[in-house]
Amino acid sequence: MSDRIYVTYSQPATSGALGIPLYHAQIHYETTDQTGNVIGHQTLDFGPTHFLGAGDAAGAIFEDMFKNDGRLNQFGLISAGVNANATLAKPVDPYEVIADGNDLSSNWTRMLQFKDSVIFDGYAYKPLSQNSNTSASAALVAGGFHPAFGLATDPGNGELLWYSAPGLSDKLQPPIGHAPVWMPLDGILYHSEANANGTTTFFPDAA
Repeated sequence: MSDRIYVTYSQPATSGALGIPLYHAQIHYETTDQTGNVIGHQTLDFGPTHFLGAGDAAGAIFEDMFKNDGRLNQFGLISAGVNANATLAKPVDPYEVIADGNDLSSNWTRMLQFKDSVIFDGYAYKPLSQNSNTSASAALVAGGFHPAFGLATDPGNGELLWYSAPGLSDKLQPPIGHAPVWMPLDGILYHSEANANGTTTFFPDAA
């Protein structure tokens, strides 16, 4: 039996708000039997709390292009969900293989724990720089893997292509919580570590 972690790239309904093709990254955990048949498939998906129509989405996107702070826009906070019983099939969207191994369950568990911390801590959703793609790459790193790069295989013809996924290579900015009252100093990036007592400690990253 073999395990695989991979990322697929699809175009969300609002991707045309800027008039250019943009892609959304979704993480998959797949297990196969000795003959290669998929016997287990789970997905991890990040997104905004509020899904907007094309007009409102375009407004929020352009708003974030001209401001660089932690205030919420119409999208709200970053949310996440898991499908523990996804379709038992090979990918139909362009896919990027992250890792293959005999047992990647512990890595997947760490990624799910990261998902929980993102929801608990409260991160502002920024459509171009801190979004579902940013969160997906951060989840992969939390699971012990390299971040996604956007270089994926088209399952239809096997061609390796680059897919434009905004925010994929960005870092998560500090969380703002669910009732934001604390704001970090401008220009400083933080990472957080969960403590045994359930609290979170923030550490400034080197520039």
